[in-house]
Amino acid sequence: MTPSILKGLTAAVAALVLGAGCAGPESSQRAAPEAPSGAGAERIDYASSNVDFFRDVFAGRLNDDTVALHGRLWLPEGDGPFPVVIYQHGSGHPELENYNAYRNQLREGLAARGIGFFIADSYTGRGIRGTAREQGQLSRASRVIDAFRALEALSEHPRVAPARIGITGTSFGGQVSFLTSHEQWAEAILPGGPRFAGHLPLYTSCVTQPDPYLPTGAPLLFLLGASDDYTDPGPCLVRIEEMKAAGVNVDVVAYPGAHHGFISSKEVYWFKEAWQFNDCPPGRIGPDGEYRSAAFSSEGITWVELIRLGVQNCGKRGVHIGRT
Repeated sequence: MTPSILKGLTAAVAALVLGAGCAGPESSQRAAPEAPSGAGAERIDYASSNVDFFRDVFAGRLNDDTVALHGRLWLPEGDGPFPVVIYQHGSGHPELENYNAYRNQLREGLAARGIGFFIADSYTGRGIRGTAREQGQLSRASRVIDAFRALEALSEHPRVAPARIGITGTSFGGQVSFLTSHEQWAEAILPGGPRFAGHLPLYTSCVTQPDPYLPTGAPLLFLLGASDDYTDPGPCLVRIEEMKAAGVNVDVVAYPGAHHGFISSKEVYWFKEAWQFNDCPPGRIGPDGEYRSAAFSSEGITWVELIRLGVQNCGKRGVHIGRT
């Protein structure tokens, strides 16, 4: 990713949590103060849950299978309270080396604006290294619950402003950063509790959507790769137009020629083992928490079995990933 795009991306993330609305990545920002020095990472522990689908949450099984997770928090020097941005990783491990430079620059850029940075980790506590080769290891619903539990834990931190916590994420983490804007799920996990101040998904999939979608009211900004063959941007572009027509505060930028993982420090390469599901029909998750598409549904099966159906019916291996 070019330095100008990265600088603009940092400004866009900051705008979401500072209350500047859904400004695009090329918007001008006020001059930033010098970044505070000596700010180390603090470990934040939180508990989450393993579920198959949101039907389990609505059936009262949210806490049947709990898991201990943690993440790392950097805050500016001072008493605060400070806004914070949560970074939710995708199918790769949160410490994946190819994305270290991006995360570090984002963290430093946010610190210069007086904003904290939190790297969530949905994998270590579950003994997972990555899910690109096998998406059945961790369900979509569990990932969304993880993000809300991280939000809850951070909102209780004495130096964090609970009403100014935003979320961004890449790939599956981008999907999480979008889906956490759905009020039905937010209320189910955190009844009467905090909500994210803004949502910034990067190269996410929009093949699966809540139906009906009930926005929390926080702004959303989607940043997509126009040449992404892992998570096709087409369904997102259609979905975002529908959201705009419904009055949702949402915007989108699709970078010409950009592939999946355009923030990576690695040149574009062919990842032959990764599963992609671009040929699958659009799916909807209803108010009952069940996934349904024209090809199959989640009724009466597990998350692992749903992924297996996707692989058998419309999945393909092989995608391009890397820096634009």
